[in-house]
Amino acid sequence: MASQNKKVNTENPEMYAYGSNSSPADIIFNERQRYDSDVFPDDLIPNFIETWNADRFYGTVSTKGNVVLVDEKHLKPLRYTAGETQYAINFVADAWRDFSEKIRKLANDNVLFTDSPWAKAEVHKAWDPPSPAYDEYMRDLVYPVFDSAFLPTAGRDGKIKDMNDFLKMFDDYVDSVIMTIGPLTLSGFLESAFMSPLCSGLMIEMSDGEYDNDFMKSYEYFDENFLLIARIAAEHGFLIDKNIPWRLVADLRSPAMQEYMHGVPIDRFDNTPEVDECDPGLVLPEILPEAFGFSQIPGMESVYRRISYHFDENGDPVPGYPEYQNISTLSQHEVFETLFSTAYTETWTTDADILQEHLLTFYNAYVAATPVVSIRERFVNVNCIPPVEVVERTQITRDEFHARFGERWKLKAIYTARVSERDSRRDRTLMKRQVQQLMNIYNLSTSNRYSRALRVMQEEFLGPYDVEPLTLDTVSDIIRSDRGRDDLSDSRRQDRVRRNIYR
Repeated sequence: MASQNKKVNTENPEMYAYGSNSSPADIIFNERQRYDSDVFPDDLIPNFIETWNADRFYGTVSTKGNVVLVDEKHLKPLRYTAGETQYAINFVADAWRDFSEKIRKLANDNVLFTDSPWAKAEVHKAWDPPSPAYDEYMRDLVYPVFDSAFLPTAGRDGKIKDMNDFLKMFDDYVDSVIMTIGPLTLSGFLESAFMSPLCSGLMIEMSDGEYDNDFMKSYEYFDENFLLIARIAAEHGFLIDKNIPWRLVADLRSPAMQEYMHGVPIDRFDNTPEVDECDPGLVLPEILPEAFGFSQIPGMESVYRRISYHFDENGDPVPGYPEYQNISTLSQHEVFETLFSTAYTETWTTDADILQEHLLTFYNAYVAATPVVSIRERFVNVNCIPPVEVVERTQITRDEFHARFGERWKLKAIYTARVSERDSRRDRTLMKRQVQQLMNIYNLSTSNRYSRALRVMQEEFLGPYDVEPLTLDTVSDIIRSDRGRDDLSDSRRQDRVRRNIYR
């Protein structure tokens, strides 16, 4: 087994960066500059990406600039995981399997140094479903602050008799408090630093390493295997994350990754039963034989790909996924549009429904904790003390909530929340006028009234852009890079950054 002759950092300190989140601010700044310019300069490899900066929204924001979620039926289990089953978009999982098996073969053949972290290609992290993280955030942060800090102040909790009063208080909470904590809607959560870009389904991490540990990244990953690994990654359609080098990102612009989408001519089928690598005595059943073919990309004709296939109306095998058959004739932008219209859904369509569920849960939990409230009317005459009214609060069901508040409430609630997340300084007169326009659309429509009003809200009133940063956790703070790029400095920078992701 071949091993590297790695230099220790005391011999060549200039080869490494030493920043971490625990370092003083000046040290962090200088060491991150060193990492960016010396350890991983932009000309080190051609296939890199920066998910900490300009590419933060890659795979989580559509070509229209709207936040998206993976449609889970397009996910596929990944081979060679370090623990529990991990998933990625189906064609990304195919590319990963070929990449990892190539790496494993090179390690076994002593082409790769076996003491390198690259020599064992296995998945530690991949698709990260956002719903559990969002639910936990709402349950453990948003509601506790509302219940324990906001409501007890100024006697607010003593004014809540029913769900209507509760929602009024929550409206005040959104206006005055919520944006110092973070976002409220699922879209806002996905735009924020609370959620990892791993939710895109396009990224695979080969380590559990600490993202902020620059020395570990420098010493461990930029070793004598790195340039070869980068070339093999490119042959299989992957980018390497500049700031998280063990993170592979599917390059949707790459002809190599696109071959896993639309397929290559089938060279052969393999009917050999597959053996479980953890239990060699266990044969894994295969529903269909696997198909293989050579890359059609000039310079990569020797790259052998395991490809998906489907059957046409005559029962003949056709290479590639049926939904991506025509992408080889499309522009790059159209390839992205095809992917997002096929394998993703835009979250603005369900934000209101999800928020409603959380508010209903919050209210019922609040009632369960304090089922009775004593309310005294305001003193009108100092000589006449008003009686105390004892009100028994009651929980409500989803059907009762919908019957009482309905779709008009959802339109107004989601509009208010998204404006607070995107642009807290929007003129109140303008907001009232826009809400009225939404109600007019809803009231005057003869069919699909809610979806029509919701689309107008998203496309005309909210839009796929942010104007100014709101908190340290909101999207425009994340993309505001200190790398000196002029296109991030003006008030419409997010619109440009989002659209430039898929340039």
